[in-house]
Amino acid sequence: MSAPSPSELRRIVLAMLGPTDKQPRLNVEDWAAVDDLAHIHRLQPHLHGRLMRGELTAEPPPSIMTNWAQAHRSSAISALTHRAELFALTRLLSEHGVVSIALKGAWLAWYAYSAAAERPVRDLDILVPADQADEAFLLLLTNEYELEAGSEDYDEGHRHKPPLLAKSGVRIELHSALKDDSTLAFESTVISNRVRGSSADDPSSYPAADDMLLHLILHAVYGEISLDVGPLMLCDVDYLLDITTVDWPHFWRRCEELEITRGAALVLTITDRWRREGLVERSALPATVPETILQAAPDLLLQDPSARKSASLIASLSGRPIPPAKRILARLTNAKSGGYAKWLSARLDQSLRQITSSDVRQTGAALGELGAWLESAE
Repeated sequence: MSAPSPSELRRIVLAMLGPTDKQPRLNVEDWAAVDDLAHIHRLQPHLHGRLMRGELTAEPPPSIMTNWAQAHRSSAISALTHRAELFALTRLLSEHGVVSIALKGAWLAWYAYSAAAERPVRDLDILVPADQADEAFLLLLTNEYELEAGSEDYDEGHRHKPPLLAKSGVRIELHSALKDDSTLAFESTVISNRVRGSSADDPSSYPAADDMLLHLILHAVYGEISLDVGPLMLCDVDYLLDITTVDWPHFWRRCEELEITRGAALVLTITDRWRREGLVERSALPATVPETILQAAPDLLLQDPSARKSASLIASLSGRPIPPAKRILARLTNAKSGGYAKWLSARLDQSLRQITSSDVRQTGAALGELGAWLESAE
């Protein structure tokens, strides 16, 4: 029996995150490839948790179970390190009058998932008011946080300040905007609606549930590369909806105001198909996602990280909107790094080597179709 193609393998792994009646049966020889993909996309700790809870129909070989258990232990240690750093950072900023809100995984890991280890956190994303962003950044620099290597040439087209590293090794990103060309109205709402963590020892603030869902959608669909956030996004949305009640008419009105209705419909429809059945009906989606885009979603969520930029470049050549003009201009005028032209030259060189891959071309075409669909209405 032939080995699964890259596209088939992505669907196998994605199905393992969903209902038991939709999970595939695997041949022994396929498990190594499944584990490799799970490792790349930080799924091993969550799959370990699902296995322990009886949420997987297939039992992996002992060597794979060992890998997952080790990844779960490592992720648990990392979660504790990140949480301690978040608490210290929150207290430092608060002592100097800076409001801060920890985004995404910092809350999801501890308050939505069965165990914090199941939701690996690579860095701490912190939202601060735009008028306090410079103050907060300088405060951290004067308190032994250091610029991450290579961030000296960071351009101003990003939504956050240059990344910082704490003494603990934790990576910090200070955000003042959560979407490109933001008017900061949404960010102001997130800040004013912020809630405290429910554990007594937690000094940090987080987005309210509705704001968290909107931010997950913005992050997943409206970043530089749509749906490059990985399959844990489906788990984030699913677990968040487990513990909150959404006023769907109000939610869709907010999506319309933010001009993300199609992106929200995309995220909820994919979550319905692969993780949380019935969500499309319950949420009363005002937009229908084309089936061709839904069919390509596994390839986008689990695409090869090393080829993401190449796929995005291919997509831009096939009609996907290029990054906002503000970001391009920032890169073009960045004399230290050689500007956007230098970046584009290097990217073209790498993409020309990767473009021979049918998988990369397929992903690029899917990104192009998705970008055109999103842009056509918003």
